[in-house]
Amino acid sequence: MKRLFVAVKITPDEAFRQTYSLFRQKMVFSRITWVEPDVMHLTLKFLGNTPEDKIPFISQVLREVTQGLPPLDFQLDHLGIFGSSYNPRVIWVGSSDPAKLSELGHAIIDGLHQAGFHRDRQNFVPHLSLGRIKKVENKKYFQMIIDEFRNRFYIKGKVEEVILYNSILTSSGPIYQKISAFKLI
Repeated sequence: MKRLFVAVKITPDEAFRQTYSLFRQKMVFSRITWVEPDVMHLTLKFLGNTPEDKIPFISQVLREVTQGLPPLDFQLDHLGIFGSSYNPRVIWVGSSDPAKLSELGHAIIDGLHQAGFHRDRQNFVPHLSLGRIKKVENKKYFQMIIDEFRNRFYIKGKVEEVILYNSILTSSGPIYQKISAFKLI
């Protein structure tokens, strides 16, 4: 079994990294598992524990879905949280114009659904996860920092490939192994 997901690799520029570093410093009073900039990605579909013999089938679906799709520009420009302000779970950066990323995500979700991988219960929201929240010590301060940084994160780029990853969980954090990539041309 492999723990699989389909994603787009995100490469943050120096300005994003500096904003992210400052944001993390200000969030020191909360327990958050941060995503390191070198492994940032935008998940299109989490498959979870999957038998290895299904990988060729998944690859074929991804090849068919991405075939003929042109590369697409994206922009991530605002901070958000999943969960409520009373019980935040994930800090993320999203797009104020998610149409192209949503189209790509839904095409992959639809293709894999037809292949037997069920849709998630939640709506697909294109986002870059920054951290998983374990505990917020001071919710008022936490929300103040979220508000302060809401429009300070910005990254733009071009999606040129969709990647099938294997996620290996370790005590020092996850390791992401690229299984295969599917070029948009």
